[in-house]
Amino acid sequence: MDECNKGVSGKYIRSVALVCLLCIFQTAGPGWTDWAGPVGGPRLRARLLDGTGNAKKRVAAVEVEAKNVWLHSPVPTSAYGVVTAVLQYRLDSNPPVVTSDTRLRFEQLPSGNHIITVALLGVDHRVISGPAKLSVHIP
Repeated sequence: MDECNKGVSGKYIRSVALVCLLCIFQTAGPGWTDWAGPVGGPRLRARLLDGTGNAKKRVAAVEVEAKNVWLHSPVPTSAYGVVTAVLQYRLDSNPPVVTSDTRLRFEQLPSGNHIITVALLGVDHRVISGPAKLSVHIP
C-alpha cells in the first residue's frame, strides 16, 4: 500500500462514491433548464413546478436555483466578496417582476403558449447571467 492510500479502506471509498453519486442525483432533477451564465461566474437555472397540474389551473409556478451569487437587493458586493443580484422574471413580453424570491407564480394565464424568462440582474440593473427560458402551454 503506498503512502497516499495508507489507511483508506475499500468500504470508505465505496461510501464516498455513494455520497457523491447521491449529490449528483439530488442536484440534477427533472425539468431544469441548463445552467445559464459563465462557468465560475453568476449562474442560474429554472424549472416549472407541477407544469401539467398548474397549467390546468391557468398557473405557471417557477423555481430558480442560482450559484456563485448572493440573491439580495443589489449592492456592489456582499460582505463576503460575492456578487449580489436579484432575479428578473418575465412572462412573454409583459413587464418584468424583479425579486430575490426563488419561487414565483403567474396566475390567471390566458390559453395558449407562453415563455417565461428568468435572468440575474446586477447592481447596475443589467443582466449578469441568463436567461433561462421555460415554455408552458395553458389549455
